[in-house]
Amino acid sequence: MATIVTIDDTGTVTLPVEVRERLHVRGRTALAVEVVDGGVLLRPIDPDEGNDGEPVLRDVSRAFLRELIRRADDANAAGREVAADELAAWIDEGEAQGALRRVPAE
Repeated sequence: MATIVTIDDTGTVTLPVEVRERLHVRGRTALAVEVVDGGVLLRPIDPDEGNDGEPVLRDVSRAFLRELIRRADDANAAGREVAADELAAWIDEGEAQGALRRVPAE
């Protein structure tokens, strides 16, 4: 039997506790949203599923974000746009240095 939920004015949907427990989702769990025939499918994302365009949820320090912005600003000041693969390499570098970590989607 389906559970009925509502969407508030900001587009937020609250999943019932039973659903969250069954799917092992909690606050900050990334969900893939897919429009399917006649409805919407929400699927928890495994944090190691970073390929194929799937999101990877990470806990990022403010210092690391400032460093990313500084690097991008330096590149832009030099008249160069930062490519997505370069930004991804910076993020991987930060993860390797412990500046950010993957958050389990339990």
